[in-house]
Amino acid sequence: MTTEWKPEGNIQPLWATPIYQNIAKDEEFDIIQEELLSVISRLKFGEAKGWGPNSHSLSEKPFDSNCLYDNDCTNTLKFMHRCIMEYLRYLDATPVPYIISNAWITKTTKGKFAYSHSHGFSDISGVYYINTNGEDGNLMLENVHDAFAGNYIYNAIGRIGGRVPAPLCNGILLMWPSNIRHQTQENTTDNDRFSLSFNINFNNFLPGNLANEAWDCNVEGKDFYEKSF
Repeated sequence: MTTEWKPEGNIQPLWATPIYQNIAKDEEFDIIQEELLSVISRLKFGEAKGWGPNSHSLSEKPFDSNCLYDNDCTNTLKFMHRCIMEYLRYLDATPVPYIISNAWITKTTKGKFAYSHSHGFSDISGVYYINTNGEDGNLMLENVHDAFAGNYIYNAIGRIGGRVPAPLCNGILLMWPSNIRHQTQENTTDNDRFSLSFNINFNNFLPGNLANEAWDCNVEGKDFYEKSF
């Protein structure tokens, strides 16, 4: 006869990793698509030097520019701003000025993928899917606890050393702490996947002169943002 286990103690799952997800819908989705597809039509793409074979292509100067600011993507910025504010509210974090320190378009054709990497110099990294068929290679998020893989308890949790696929469809926006390593699966389809990638820094942690270019992130209850300089 099996005795039912009745635990006396409990486990507190502390320090969960907050991954934010939202999706643009209806008219908002349509105007964001029109805006970003227009940007894509004007961009040139190329593979980054030294990234290895079969790496995806990026728009020009991806880490030294911001295609959203440069092309006045107001509708996309409004949606992102609302998502950033909601992300902070979920965490009960005090809104502070931020800047989208860089933003670029990624093009992933058949046979291409993104190698494992992180954006640890920023606070939040994210992606918005512009053109995907849902089968052209998921974003794979790596476990932030991989460094503890040699510990018996962490191994017992499972997924140590593993990767979790993120949802993949047009209009989805995902954000995560920038130090999380991630990669994408190989695109095995004939569809060219286009996505918007970006990094965000908050004012208290901005490197160098970026602190003078932060954006007011609704700290006064405004519906949008204003440049703080």
